[in-house]
Amino acid sequence: EIEEHERPAQEEFDELIHYIQQKIQNVEPVELIKDIEDQTVRTKVDALFECIIKINYPEIKLSWYKGTEKLESNDKYEITIDGDIHRLKVKSCEFHDQSNIRLVCGPHISSAKLTVVEPIVEQHLEHLSGKEGQICIMVCQFSLPNLKTEWFKNGRQIEGRGRYSIHVSDKTQKLTISDVKPEDQGRFTCKFENLETSADLRVEGL
Repeated sequence: EIEEHERPAQEEFDELIHYIQQKIQNVEPVELIKDIEDQTVRTKVDALFECIIKINYPEIKLSWYKGTEKLESNDKYEITIDGDIHRLKVKSCEFHDQSNIRLVCGPHISSAKLTVVEPIVEQHLEHLSGKEGQICIMVCQFSLPNLKTEWFKNGRQIEGRGRYSIHVSDKTQKLTISDVKPEDQGRFTCKFENLETSADLRVEGL
């Protein structure tokens, strides 16, 4: 009689195990939410690679590589995990740090390029002439994107307000002067650290 009562319970248990196994088989080992991206930084600056990936099996580990060299946290590299967010920081980059950074996590493999550059002025400011009431735009370009530059007129720093507006788009630095007036005439300089480029604005009367 005990065996007769146990058999249905055993069958239910077996069915449950079979169901769980089927569910496990349908779960992807990892789910990629955001992959690593190419990074361009200047010398002496940290580069940060970030990946958001959900790992569904605890035995799967995420590893970082520089080329074929597996990376570990040390004075040069900082590897951190915050939930599903995995980060690799390459500290104080130099030219020899340029490489392909690879990420391996179970079946997922991806790579991104680390480029290290010395900032230079790629396109200098050009002398401009404008008439009163017009809009004048001074443009220059550096070798790195989104640099925090400073603008000066005759040696005095310009604040981006009023008729003067400052805009940064990727590598391009732009100063727009609206409703140009005679007092806007002078020498304009765009500066980043020890790099600078200058040009003159001449204002013609009406």
